Amino acid sequence: MEPRTGSLRLSHRPEIGTEAYACVLYPGLGFDVIDRYEGVHRARLSSYLDIPPFYRDFLTRLNGAYLFDIALFGVPPSMAQNPPLLDRSALQPLDVCTANDTWRLEYRVARSNFYFASGSHSSTESVGYFLTPDNRVEAYLVGEKKIGEWAGMDVFLTEEVERAESRFR
Repeated sequence: MEPRTGSLRLSHRPEIGTEAYACVLYPGLGFDVIDRYEGVHRARLSSYLDIPPFYRDFLTRLNGAYLFDIALFGVPPSMAQNPPLLDRSALQPLDVCTANDTWRLEYRVARSNFYFASGSHSSTESVGYFLTPDNRVEAYLVGEKKIGEWAGMDVFLTEEVERAESRFR
């Protein structure tokens, strides 16, 4: 466990880099932190998309992760402050608000779909993972090309983490 962030880092890969791990899991947050984060970002962004109840609950258990080449977005603690400031001195999950405000645009998916994760589809293509209003997961390549769908987060995580692990050296 990393003492500063409380993250659990698994399968150290020193041949890649001194801070390289196959998986990094961030401890869950309290609803108070998530509420503060949403309040700060809702006030500053006219296009703010609320975190769906299902994903808010997920963030109380796991505040983002890196699972091989899949990044589950979360709430960087420094981005829950007012003003939100990115702290680059500690490894944190990728910012779910920035993902839904900016990064999602290249996928051109319905605004009602919540961008919660990304990964590698191939050596040259990225995939964006979106939570639908009915809690299904859909995968898109850049430009609105849908390439996958799962009935729920549990099925998605099981299948995609297995796929990512098989591609990981």
